[in-house]
This record gives sequence, C-alpha cells and structure tokens, in this order.
Amino acid sequence: MVGEEDSPYPEVRASVANTDDPDMPTLTFRMWFIGITMCLLRACLNLFFDLRWPSPTISETLIAILAYPFGKALDRMLPIRYWTIPPCIPLVGGCAFSLNPGPFNIKEHTLVFMMSSVAGLSPYGMNMIITAEKSYGTPLGIGLFIYPASIIWPNSLVTSALLNTLHAEEDTRKGQMTRYRFFIICGAGAFLYYFLP
Repeated sequence: MVGEEDSPYPEVRASVANTDDPDMPTLTFRMWFIGITMCLLRACLNLFFDLRWPSPTISETLIAILAYPFGKALDRMLPIRYWTIPPCIPLVGGCAFSLNPGPFNIKEHTLVFMMSSVAGLSPYGMNMIITAEKSYGTPLGIGLFIYPASIIWPNSLVTSALLNTLHAEEDTRKGQMTRYRFFIICGAGAFLYYFLP
C-alpha cells in the first residue's frame, strides 16, 4: 500500500482512504466502455432536458450510482481470458490484454465518474484548483495528487463516501441485507413515492 498523508478532519478521514493499491487495474476495457457510454448518455439527456421547463439534470452522483451495477454486470459477463496483440502492430505489438482483468474496482469506478463529470458542466475540481492557485496562492499539484490533505473538497467528499461505500467489503451475516441492496430498495421506494401519482 502506498500513501501516508492523512487529513486533519475526521469527516474526511471517515470517508476517504489514505492508502492506495497500485496493483488495481485502472485503464480497462470496462472503464472505457462504461465511461464513454455514461458520457454520451449524460450529455445527450442533459441537452434534451435543458430544452424543457422545468429541466431535470442528470448529476454525477446518479451516474456513479448507475455505473456500479453496469460494472458488476460486465465483471460477470466478460470473458476472463488474455489476448496477445500481434507483434507486427507498431508500439503495442506483443502486449497482452484482457477484457476482464479482475473484479470491478473503485479506481475504475472513479475514472468512470470523472469521465462522466466532464460531460455535464465545467469540472468542479478544475474550478477549485484555479481558484486556489490564482486567488490564494496555494499550489494544489498536478493530476490526481492534490496537496495539502488539509483542504476540504465538499462536492468530492460526497462522491468519495459513495464510492467507498459501494466498494467496501461486505461483512454481512447470512440473512442480513447488504448496504447496496438497502440503497436500491430505498431508491426504488423514493422513485415510486415521487414519480407515481
């Protein structure tokens, strides 16, 4: 495990892990397929709804929730097999790849979320980086490494908590309901309550 920096805020420490598993696959076929599909779906639906009044929007959180069962389904449906690219293809020849390199993980899910967040409005994180660097003179780093850990990202904290909850190891006893199943039942109940007369 890599990473040692910890936030001074208990809310952040409870929601965001300060460790990293560098062996988790990230740029997988699943991630690209789900990410591009969710980007297109979100952009098209938001544009379609934007022309109506009142106009509902497809949020990043909804995309994160919808991407989880798609990732788990592709995890079960895609073949667990490795293919080798023919050596005659330049730059990538001889490399092996798999459509299903392992279970759908939090890094793939986070990348799908990041891809779909670009399809909506301007990226929240980029606004924060520009504001902190230009207005306050605080350099926040480049890429996915944001320093210092003492900065709170309110919108990202909710998503972090959601992704960590969905990908946490389930330690339920036999006969108990999982957190995801409870979430689906509550979401279905809320949908029925709000959308059915």
